Amino acid sequence: MLFAHLESAGKTDVGRRRANNEDALVLLEEFGVFCVADGMGGGSSGEVASAKIIEEIRKACHHEDFEGDAIARGQLIFKAINVASAWVFRRARRMNLKVSGSTVVALVFDPERPGRIIGLHAGDSRIYRLRNDKLEQLMVDHSIEAAAGLDGDGAMPTMFRGIITRAVGVKEQVELETHSFDAQPGDLYLMCSDGLTNMVPDPKIEMLLTRNSKKSLQDQADLLVANANEAGGLDNSTVTLTRVLEADGVDYSLCTTEEDLDSFPENSPNNETTMYHTTTTLSAVKAARERAKSGPPEPRKGSPVAEALEEEEGPDNKWQMIFFIAAVSIFALALMLVILGK
Repeated sequence: MLFAHLESAGKTDVGRRRANNEDALVLLEEFGVFCVADGMGGGSSGEVASAKIIEEIRKACHHEDFEGDAIARGQLIFKAINVASAWVFRRARRMNLKVSGSTVVALVFDPERPGRIIGLHAGDSRIYRLRNDKLEQLMVDHSIEAAAGLDGDGAMPTMFRGIITRAVGVKEQVELETHSFDAQPGDLYLMCSDGLTNMVPDPKIEMLLTRNSKKSLQDQADLLVANANEAGGLDNSTVTLTRVLEADGVDYSLCTTEEDLDSFPENSPNNETTMYHTTTTLSAVKAARERAKSGPPEPRKGSPVAEALEEEEGPDNKWQMIFFIAAVSIFALALMLVILGK
């Protein structure tokens, strides 16, 4: 078996406030492929969108062309997600649906180099890695908050929180972010929808996983979802857990670099859902966390917020930044409504 060094489990739950579960997941352990999708737009839209992503990923994995290393397989998953995006977009146009789409996060493990993983991402669902009892978010959310450097610090006006800047199905071609990660024995990879992370903060997720590491992965997945519901269960919550095992004859020293991703299809330059273009690395995630610890976060260089702040100096900069972000958010929301209304 190609992926005997992996074990996985997953859990999805409707929560305590929603009538439908618009989340979906798939654990294709035999192919080394795992995915979480969080639909938006209601049962007739979001539930269908997330289910379509899972359907196309299943098709890709079972196709005779699904072979080779993680790069080749990741390209096929990339294409499968875009097939789903085109289908969701055209269906929404045909049925006059105002909103229909989904986030997506996926991991593709390498059958030839066990130390290599490809990650694909659009939206605010997340990929984490627990290594040596330390939890680390591997990709930054595609959201207005994250793009402005205000993710999670409460500075963004409430009505604009949770607005994502990339999603499957909003346009025919989704702008997927791709990254490579190295895998080591003992690593635990968590993928989840924001129904978990909005209810359970990262330090508590880390604590729950480390204190319950002796339990089965299924018990740990159930525990995370239960904590989201105990905290209010305001949204559907979905988690997948994938553990890398120590195995005889498996060499984890062969991993990958970001340069290996140059062969991936180029993302659409005309994707209008991208309010800000974000190129994210693990160092960027760490830098953002350090800024949050030291005080009000600084916006990215070249972003609209940064350009505005460069023109003004003084003690009121924080409030000026917040007011400017609110104005940009209103414009972004209006633009999104226009796009979705076409």
